[in-house]
Amino acid sequence: MKRKQGEVPAKRPPYGFKGVYQHFNYTRTSELKIQCFVYMLTPKSEDVKLNLKDFFNSNLTDFSYFEGFQFIESVVLKPKGKLGEYYKKYDIANNSLETNDKYCDRDIGSMTFKLASNTGTKVSIFLYPNGKMKISGFGIEVENFDTCIKSIWEAIQNKFFFDFMLYSSDGEVNYNEPEICNINATYSIEPIQGNWNQKCGAIAKSPHINRVMMPTFEIGRSAAIQCYIYPKRKSSAVFDPSGNVHLLGFKTIDELKKAKEIVKSTIETPDTF
Repeated sequence: MKRKQGEVPAKRPPYGFKGVYQHFNYTRTSELKIQCFVYMLTPKSEDVKLNLKDFFNSNLTDFSYFEGFQFIESVVLKPKGKLGEYYKKYDIANNSLETNDKYCDRDIGSMTFKLASNTGTKVSIFLYPNGKMKISGFGIEVENFDTCIKSIWEAIQNKFFFDFMLYSSDGEVNYNEPEICNINATYSIEPIQGNWNQKCGAIAKSPHINRVMMPTFEIGRSAAIQCYIYPKRKSSAVFDPSGNVHLLGFKTIDELKKAKEIVKSTIETPDTF
């Protein structure tokens, strides 16, 4: 059946998700919305060595729901040094396993899987042989960020507690606190009044900004200005005359809130320069 003009397509739950799924509200408003986040989990010991092949095989019958999250899409064993390839791939929805014999004798570089909650949080996890984990995702409210980050980690830790003991040469694996690598956020403001060219020139001289990447001011090209907040860091606020704001490369919610205040102060800068 064809969709009528102007009709919003129905949102579907993630592939493999079972039950009622509530999509996260990504509508841009004046309030901060987390666009995506990335954090690392590192074992306290540098001597951890996980046997990811056995780790993967031991859970084949139990890649399912746990503590508020479900496995979605696929769980994959990736061969070392072969980006985009797989050794084994377990399809969640179809309960099927694929094996690529071409890489059966190759070392495993990572085990990857995805999780989703019925509140709209979705995360991707990369688990490495040294026990490190890279976790990235989206669908978290700003006010719930710290709580949700801890709950994701606790769910993974509880789910695989015995695997960390059984398939690690170091026995029980203890982890440091999560280390936030990146948080991107969006929000909207009122359209910026006045001459945008002049406004950008004035913003470039703002004492609140470390350095600025100016727009091209060409038709069909980006009209957004990119303001870098901290020296020697890539954290920046990108915004255009229509009032769309992206905050990129921050590490705490407090940094995001500070950046929002800086954007406000730069926009209020007089247009003359």
